[in-house]
Amino acid sequence: MRLQSGLTQQELAVRSGTSQAQIDRLEKGTRRITPDWLERLAPALDCKPLEILGQQGGQRLTDQEQELLDLFRFLNREQQQAFIGTLRAFQPPKS
Repeated sequence: MRLQSGLTQQELAVRSGTSQAQIDRLEKGTRRITPDWLERLAPALDCKPLEILGQQGGQRLTDQEQELLDLFRFLNREQQQAFIGTLRAFQPPKS
């Protein structure tokens, strides 16, 4: 997301009130991304905190995918498992 925003690590660090070294550690995965970090980075990246976690292959979630994720998180564990089971019924068979 940082690259998509056209920011250097240093620029993101300044915007989020941290050091370039911390941004580097987060990007390399040597420092865990915590809820605190999400709250600090999201405004600097002009996104929602969960969008940072939703990154896959450098692409942001679509509005529809984000809505599905938001709704899923409101379900209890049992409901989530039932929902996943339902979705698997629509999954094409593996070759």
